[in-house]
Amino acid sequence: KTLEPLLLQGFIARADEQRRRPESEAVDLPVLQRGVDAAREMLRRGSAVDPGLRESAALEIGFFLDRLGRHADGANAFLDYLHEFPNADPRNQTIALDAALTIIGKLRANPATADAPNTVKAYERFLTVAVAPPFSRNEFAYEYARLLQLQGKYAQAADYFTALFADL
Repeated sequence: KTLEPLLLQGFIARADEQRRRPESEAVDLPVLQRGVDAAREMLRRGSAVDPGLRESAALEIGFFLDRLGRHADGANAFLDYLHEFPNADPRNQTIALDAALTIIGKLRANPATADAPNTVKAYERFLTVAVAPPFSRNEFAYEYARLLQLQGKYAQAADYFTALFADL
């Protein structure tokens, strides 16, 4: 909590080196966790830290958590990034959304984690972000409409279903 942003950035850079190691290689988990902690501290400090550094730190958290084996937390960190930085570079936004999708896809494909509450919540949250602007990924509109229907949000679901089938 008392370290200079430059030192926090060093912890993040070191963690990123670990994260980028091939999947077949072991990583230094404490270094990755220190990277998460340093990035969160940069975010906590708000305007006292350069906005570009804060945004970059927020994006890294998802990668670090995923490499730590905390996959659903990683997906949620990417979605947090999209929420906290709505005006971020569109390329970084796409990276965050696609990374969240990749993680969630792996979780849903694994029978041991497919129906876990944290997987389901992350997927629901992903759908909400994916179908809305700026992404407007229509390939997820049916699943989102079905989710709304199951939640009893019939009017919203009908709007998505209508939009999906209007072109037929």
